[in-house]
Amino acid sequence: MSEIPPRHEVTARLSSSEHQAALDKYWKPSYETLYRVTFQEAVSSALADIWLRFDTVVNIVVSVTASGSAIAGWSLWTKPGWRFFWILSAGFVSTLSIIHNGIQVPTRLRDQIDYRRQLSKLRVDLETFRQKLELGRGTIDIFDEWYIELRNRYAELVNRAPSDIANTRKLRVKIQKEVNGLLEEEIRD
Repeated sequence: MSEIPPRHEVTARLSSSEHQAALDKYWKPSYETLYRVTFQEAVSSALADIWLRFDTVVNIVVSVTASGSAIAGWSLWTKPGWRFFWILSAGFVSTLSIIHNGIQVPTRLRDQIDYRRQLSKLRVDLETFRQKLELGRGTIDIFDEWYIELRNRYAELVNRAPSDIANTRKLRVKIQKEVNGLLEEEIRD
């Protein structure tokens, strides 16, 4: 897929009336796409952070208990009252490790990082489109082509969005408030 050409490749400038027509045609739709991409990017980033924290904690806990588990287990097993603690902690860590593997945390983390990277690139291209649109750097035909390309890339990314059990309504509402604050200055009549 083509990208928005660098500034030196687009030297055409719109007349005042063409510029206003281009703004009228693309400013609001490009904002709506920018909003959706920014939202998806922020959700993906939050999900990657969740999985990274979970992965780190599980790996540390499993490593600490595995390296000293036999020695600690024998030591605690013989002390009164500690036998139950050892059984409980060993069972908890074992369950945590099984869950970690069962829900494929490393795969989820990798998928979200890759998805976020693709969304970030699309967001920057949308911001560039909007800057060129605002400056009138292009022609109506070029803006038509760019916008269609950006929308197609967005549609493709939406179709490839990784499903994720951590993508809760509560998380999305929190992210939506953050994105609303981030893009507040982009809103224009």
